[in-house]
Amino acid sequence: MYLSIFITLGLGSLLFGLAMWKQETVAEKVEVQSQIIKEDTEESANQLTEEKQEESEYQIDIQKLLPSRTLALDKFSEELLRNMSDTFNIVQGLFYIKNPNEDLYHCYAQYAYFSENKPSEFRTGETLPGQAVKNKAIVSINDIPEKYMTVASGLGKSNPKHLVFVPIKNQDDVLGLIEYATFETLSGKQFKALEGISKKVADVISKHFKK
Repeated sequence: MYLSIFITLGLGSLLFGLAMWKQETVAEKVEVQSQIIKEDTEESANQLTEEKQEESEYQIDIQKLLPSRTLALDKFSEELLRNMSDTFNIVQGLFYIKNPNEDLYHCYAQYAYFSENKPSEFRTGETLPGQAVKNKAIVSINDIPEKYMTVASGLGKSNPKHLVFVPIKNQDDVLGLIEYATFETLSGKQFKALEGISKKVADVISKHFKK
């Protein structure tokens, strides 16, 4: 009888111990799993924050570059070039608009243009600006032809190293062109911003000629 009681108590203790061990094991697994989930969540959050920071660093707020006031087209063009000058390191800039009645682009605005001669008009395919219009794509030239453009400042005269052409496109129609010279190569974020500026300015030109 005593032996039966002893065996029963022993089995009970053993089963109780196994149950407690299982609970502890499950609890440990849950704790480990929770820690993994927490680490994954923190890693995802950190990665998302880094991506937002990188995206913020990569983007240029083009809305700040566009004139906020309602201006005549020539004044709009002048203010746009001034606003763009710091962001795109512009040392000289020209803004061309196409005559709505023929394939002829003439200069509406200038930035830091020091020449006795007015910028020449051009047609699609003619000269470097005309070729950029024909390509209908942003073009960056890193080897400007000798004496193509000269910058005059208090430091004397020097030739910029890079030239950028930005067609102003409304769908497949090129309404104008921004041409500017700079001493720095065109960066990825600048290229993206120029694409956005092209679309915004095309809307302004389209509305102007509809009046």
